[in-house]
Amino acid sequence: MVLMPLLARVISEEKLLATGLFFCRVHILLYSVAWSSWAMYLAVTFQILAVFTGLSLRSIVSKQVGPTEQGKAQGCITGLCSFASIVSPLIFSPLTGYLCIATLLSDNAPFMFPGFSLVCAAFFVMIAFIQSVLIQFPPAPVPDSKLDASVSVEA
Repeated sequence: MVLMPLLARVISEEKLLATGLFFCRVHILLYSVAWSSWAMYLAVTFQILAVFTGLSLRSIVSKQVGPTEQGKAQGCITGLCSFASIVSPLIFSPLTGYLCIATLLSDNAPFMFPGFSLVCAAFFVMIAFIQSVLIQFPPAPVPDSKLDASVSVEA
């Protein structure tokens, strides 16, 4: 929370969003192939930079809506995050359970990769990263108070 405003002055929020998504993907991929206990600790260090994702997303949305619509915009983001928190276990728990049972209990498992469900999650984060790089954000709207001040000066 201290580092984000300082970096936002130097780097735009859009680049911070892409950076956060990139490091989130690296974190998930390293965590999925953790071959030793120290590799998980290495993966967690990338999660520190992935925190920029949520903060920069909220900052971008805040700049795109007017001052009277801030609550609606932030509430919409929070609702989407809550919905994802409910749906993601419903999707990834059966995938993980199927692969763990097939890998550990069966001799004819499709493949031997216990972290496959995490690789699937990293794939979705990669799609979000690509979208964040390709999206063109419109310029932030000018507040009404600045427009009124410029009109009164010209008159």
